[in-house]
Amino acid sequence: MTLVVVNAAENMQYGELLDPIETEIVLTSLRAQSPILTDHIEFQDKVVQNAIPVQVFDIDDYEFAVEENPTPTEFNP
Repeated sequence: MTLVVVNAAENMQYGELLDPIETEIVLTSLRAQSPILTDHIEFQDKVVQNAIPVQVFDIDDYEFAVEENPTPTEFNP
């Protein structure tokens, strides 16, 4: 079992771009080096527009995300 604590309450880097929950999701994804699977189009747009270095997949693209699964180091905005 692995326990990871993410302190995202006052994150200057993403605090102004994202709401607190979105910030926690991004920081957790960065820490775990895993993609984000979501159905929130606004959140996906924020990630793309602000060039946040995480992979975001729409929930409908789950199979593609599982098949493709490039490592986060391959992502260069």
